[in-house]
Amino acid sequence: MKKKRIISVLFLSAGSFVFGQAITAGNVGIGTSQPITTLHIEGKATSASVPDGLTVPRLTRAQLSAKNNVYTADQNGTLVFVTTLDGAATGKVINVTTIGLYFYDAPTSRWYNVRYSSFGVTESFKAISGTYSPAVPYVVQPDDYILLLRYSTTSTGGNSSGNINNTAPFINNTANLILPDPTTCPGRVLHFVNDSDRFGTNTGANVYTNYPMISNGSGNEPNAYNIRSNNNNYQIQYGLNYSQWKIISDGSRWISLQVVIV
Repeated sequence: MKKKRIISVLFLSAGSFVFGQAITAGNVGIGTSQPITTLHIEGKATSASVPDGLTVPRLTRAQLSAKNNVYTADQNGTLVFVTTLDGAATGKVINVTTIGLYFYDAPTSRWYNVRYSSFGVTESFKAISGTYSPAVPYVVQPDDYILLLRYSTTSTGGNSSGNINNTAPFINNTANLILPDPTTCPGRVLHFVNDSDRFGTNTGANVYTNYPMISNGSGNEPNAYNIRSNNNNYQIQYGLNYSQWKIISDGSRWISLQVVIV
């Protein structure tokens, strides 16, 4: 008995349906013959044995970093899932510090975690302990929101006028806490609590920021964008006075939403 081979020639056109995919008026449907958006995926919600969902490309950090040059303005908004933190967090993957889903932001040439992006709201917190200095500061990470600052008394830094630039953005060169550039993260909120003095006698250590945290609580605060801020606005003190700051980026500067003053 001869085996017969049937070769089907399929002509795809508007309204056609083949291999579980449909194309209707330029819309593509998967699992549906009536796609209602550019890409419409219909799962099997009633089947407990079918894992519904959309799987994006999965890469390690090193693999994603190796593709730096191919991600340009055309790839703005692209999604990938980072599976392993191998390689270094530098270049476009400098913010890839946790495993998870990331999107590419072409204007800043950076990958951002979807969960902890500066465009969203996160309520994660970290306790930051250890010795920090202007040479080895703590750098605020993309997923940081509430930071409990527990610097060691061996930490160094300062906020003296001689170490703060006189021109915008008025950077403090002796900071031991590095805030992100406010122009890159408008709307981002950060909350700092310096409770380093709560761990015993003589354990308190002040923390100093690179950008000023503009606040009227410092007294005689200049009401202008082109005037250097009060020196106190570069300092998160231990103890009760000025120990807690909540700040937001307005796209130009870090503005204080709340500061504890006793």
